[in-house]
Amino acid sequence: MTDLYEIALLLSDIFFYAKCSVNSKNAIEGEQVLNSKQIVPCGKLVKEQIITIKALIIQTSHIREMPHEVSGNLKLGVKLEIIQVKCTCAAGASECCKHVVAILLCLNRTPISDIDTLSWTDVRCEWSRLKEPSLQQYSPVPIKQFCCCKPIIAPTCNRELLGEDIRSAFVFALPLSALALHTKGRNLICTEEGRLKNIDADSNIEISLKDKVYWKVVRQFRITGSRCYSLYTYNKSQKIEKQWALKASRYFWPKKFTDKFVKHGIEFESIARQLYSKTNNIKVYECGFITHSIKP
Repeated sequence: MTDLYEIALLLSDIFFYAKCSVNSKNAIEGEQVLNSKQIVPCGKLVKEQIITIKALIIQTSHIREMPHEVSGNLKLGVKLEIIQVKCTCAAGASECCKHVVAILLCLNRTPISDIDTLSWTDVRCEWSRLKEPSLQQYSPVPIKQFCCCKPIIAPTCNRELLGEDIRSAFVFALPLSALALHTKGRNLICTEEGRLKNIDADSNIEISLKDKVYWKVVRQFRITGSRCYSLYTYNKSQKIEKQWALKASRYFWPKKFTDKFVKHGIEFESIARQLYSKTNNIKVYECGFITHSIKP
């Protein structure tokens, strides 16, 4: 009898009883249950040639609730024969759920002699004692502690980089970027001199501020700051001459546009300017439409 106690279940008997193969879902998941140490605890009772197995398996989705109960009978002879194994889970009535397979695989890896002799009451008491230690392995941990995550290595730099060095590197690498173009533009110095000749500045200012028709005439064929962006974006893709002609026509002879917001701005612009000047104690000068004589 002692020699017989050293035997374990055969894999072929397990697969035959559980109606599975090495690629079956219950076989794969049953092995995962066993390897994840969800069987806590497992015991046996021996009566003549019949060995009764009792075990508790932690629920995968509700680890703190009462575990699934697995119970079964084996016949001890020349080899271990599976009589019946049941589980209290939803699929346990089929006698081939993953929990049943997990217990049978445990009996394949562990000889019967190494299984503790425990009654069903003892098994439940063991669960009360082992519950908290068993659940510690399922405590939440930071992602960086997962085995699949590599340790974080802080980047090192032997050279202290200055802000100007970084800016220069970007400008060199991207000569057509906004940063490069604006940086070059800021360094340009205007050396040209222009003088106003035979112009009555006071009259020019007064006319350009009060005469809307005059303002539109002198502004019509100039690319001003308020309108230049539309030309800039339009020039990003290649255009044929006909497209540019249409764009120029709409640009220099735009349709008249007004709405309540434009009317409101025209009506209250002077009042807002006066309030701004008074509130901030600043004198605001209206320069009118005076342009550079060389580059109008």
